[in-house]
Amino acid sequence: MTTNEQRSPDVSICIVTWRTKEQIAACLESIFETIQGVGFEVLVVDNASGDGTVEMIKDAFPQVRLLVNAENLGFPRAANRGIEEAGGRYLLLLNPDTLVGPKAVEDLVRFMDGFADVGVTSPTIRNPIGTVQPECRRTFPTLATEFFELTGLYRLFPNHPVIGQWRRTSWRPQAPCEIELASGAGMMIRREAMEAVGPLSEEAFMFLEDLDYCYRMRQKGWKIYFYPDAEIIHQGQQSTRHVLPRIRALSYDARYKFFRMYHGVGSATLLRLMVVFAMAARLLLYAPLSILFRGPRSIRPRFSLQESWHTLCWGITLKEPELA
Repeated sequence: MTTNEQRSPDVSICIVTWRTKEQIAACLESIFETIQGVGFEVLVVDNASGDGTVEMIKDAFPQVRLLVNAENLGFPRAANRGIEEAGGRYLLLLNPDTLVGPKAVEDLVRFMDGFADVGVTSPTIRNPIGTVQPECRRTFPTLATEFFELTGLYRLFPNHPVIGQWRRTSWRPQAPCEIELASGAGMMIRREAMEAVGPLSEEAFMFLEDLDYCYRMRQKGWKIYFYPDAEIIHQGQQSTRHVLPRIRALSYDARYKFFRMYHGVGSATLLRLMVVFAMAARLLLYAPLSILFRGPRSIRPRFSLQESWHTLCWGITLKEPELA
């Protein structure tokens, strides 16, 4: 059922896309094939993809409300444009490289209808191989969790209650439960909560919006829940795959701004210093490896070298890397 059949839909599905023509086509197919029993509308905001995405959606999915930006505005600015146009009781923020599982949207709507104090609900978000992505049930980052991430200790002790707490890889709830932080790749938001909290933060180009939004939700007294039975598949990094070496820098830029906004300049500066020292150490490690290795064995160290360089440059200048 779409908005053509129901004037006020239950769910407005908002998708921001940038150069993901094949992925957004598969995503839209999964939406229209799987959702039954709830009224919904689909809004796609295209960030000047220039890869035929707009033309494909117009031809293959005329029922989609398509908003086209003249330039890449970043995720939150584009998403806010879609949110302004949304008319549903709930808003489902969805990445273009996701596939919606059977009854996932219906289950999320049914759950939130039953709990009026829940502002955001996260489904289970799986990788294509079936493993659960930790981003769908994280805790908020702290200086301690950032230290464990930057030093790689979380890889050595993924199930440790302190060292592995941010990713929570050992925590596999089988029933709905309250969490701190949902993932912007797929989260359902109650309209009343959106009206109370306001639009997504546009302080960063991307990666800050779910951190900031869930934090403000909790400040306003709304609960955030994880609903394991609703599932989506997320390929991950499809819209940014051609600029992957810059993504870590954008991620730390978002976390730096989150720390500055809610924990003060001192904590944000400590995070920045940790990133600078960690990336400098990675450069010293991967520079010789990228020279020593040849062929396929050189791909990983060369990528890590580029990634560390872009992130180090961000740490020194605090300038967001540009995506082209």
